[in-house]
Amino acid sequence: MCWEIVMIFEQCETMFAGAPSAFFEKETAQQSDHKYCALKGSDLLSDGYISTESLQRIEVKEGKKIDKFLLKSGDVVLLARGQSMKCCIVTEEVAKHNLVATANFIVIRIKSGLKAEFIVSYFNSPLGKKALNHSSVSSSTNVIKSISLSGLKKINIKFPTVEVQNQIAGLFHAGIAANRATLKLAEQQQKTVEAKVLNLIEAT
Repeated sequence: MCWEIVMIFEQCETMFAGAPSAFFEKETAQQSDHKYCALKGSDLLSDGYISTESLQRIEVKEGKKIDKFLLKSGDVVLLARGQSMKCCIVTEEVAKHNLVATANFIVIRIKSGLKAEFIVSYFNSPLGKKALNHSSVSSSTNVIKSISLSGLKKINIKFPTVEVQNQIAGLFHAGIAANRATLKLAEQQQKTVEAKVLNLIEAT
């Protein structure tokens, strides 16, 4: 099995930080018809997916070009400021929401033919977290960690063959689906138990 050690930037079409806050109006009406939504740290789930349940609408200031910050299917987003460094994939379904990466994120857009799932799996693993915590990549205070884009670009990663990346991608999605199915079943069972207990209480 051949694994090629290269800087991550060499395997990317581009890597960029999200749009600065100066691009957006401070207040946006609740019933806004603006077509963009801002990605928040809380939208990044621990399983590597992005939640679209509570997306925040944003209004882009006139004259600001936002298209370069729009997330595309297959992009990898890394939370670059905060208490924990989450990494998630942008699925085709998520990309339909016109999500904009803000300054709290770094976007990794890998070359065609490679699998974003590998990058997400790597950075969410102990090995990847160790690389992100290196002093050349990130800095931290008592509360907040911050990842440097220039430092991130220089991280050396062992890239597996495309065949292995495809296997990783399949396992990535299958694992999430299985875990969510298990959680849903557990919730249903809990509701059934609670209903039976309530019936017994009311019958006494």
